[in-house]
Formats: sequence, structure tokens, C-alpha cells
Amino acid sequence: MSVRILRRAKAVTDAESIADWIAKDSLDAALRFLESLENTLERLAEFPGSGSPFHTHIREFTDLRFAPVKGFRNHIIFYVEHKAAIEVIRILQGARDIEAELRKR
Repeated sequence: MSVRILRRAKAVTDAESIADWIAKDSLDAALRFLESLENTLERLAEFPGSGSPFHTHIREFTDLRFAPVKGFRNHIIFYVEHKAAIEVIRILQGARDIEAELRKR
């Protein structure tokens, strides 16, 4: 049984920015990214514990989990599992300074 998918505004902006960046080279690839992102989020909603724990010393992110976007493994979904939902915190390119990006509000 799937739980709800809640998206923080920053996660929505992240997805749009990544798609825009990919679209500079290929609109088809950008559309595939967005479709893969939604499919990955739906899978996480069905199996919230399937993402890996994100190990960090930042106290506010101790419950954070992550999973790559299927087919776009350099793009990572960061989320928190709640009882009836997953909350998508950020969607980031893996080469970035993840902890610094997570601290941005």
C-alpha cells in the first residue's frame, strides 16, 4: 500500500532546475528524467524503507533517506519517511556538496 508523496518547495524547484539543465542538450532526456523521477517517487511511496539512510552529523537530518532516480543515478532524492507519507526534501545532483545543499533553505 502506497503512502502519500509530500514535496517541499525546494524539491519541486530542484526537479524543475534539473530538467531545465538536461533540456539544454535534449528535451526528450529532460522529459524522461521527469517521468523517471515520478516513477521512482511512486516506488518509494510503495516501499518507503527501500531508500538508504543518509548518515550525517547534522541533527535535523538524522531520519533522512536517499535513493537515486532510476535511469539517472547521478540525481538523488532525499526524503523522510513518515507514518502515512514520504516527504521529499531535495533532489540533488550527486557531485554537489550534499550537506551544504541540504542546509540551504
